[in-house]
Amino acid sequence: MDGYYHVPAGHLEDGEQMVAALVRESKEEVGISIDPEDVKFVHVMHNKSNNERVAFFFEVGEWSGDLKNMEPGKCGGLEWFMLDDLPEKTVPCAEEAIKYYLAGINFLIMAGSEK
Repeated sequence: MDGYYHVPAGHLEDGEQMVAALVRESKEEVGISIDPEDVKFVHVMHNKSNNERVAFFFEVGEWSGDLKNMEPGKCGGLEWFMLDDLPEKTVPCAEEAIKYYLAGINFLIMAGSEK
């Protein structure tokens, strides 16, 4: 969704564990290093709206390095937003996951075109 905001995200590689993927993707996409001990699971979403995906969301307590756009061909830029005041152009599944995270709900089934 060009022009929309999303949290850093990616896919598992063969045999990769979720937290290892988070650490790898964070380095590849935004140039930061994360200690797996600083990662906390917060939400899982079964997104049925396109090609059915299961997405896991994590909270990262600390990281090292300078946050930067490591994939300018895929990402128009990085911005910080308050979680309770996201921009209008936020990818719907990310917006829903953040809303549920803030409410303390750790599971969501997002169906069809629901937002």
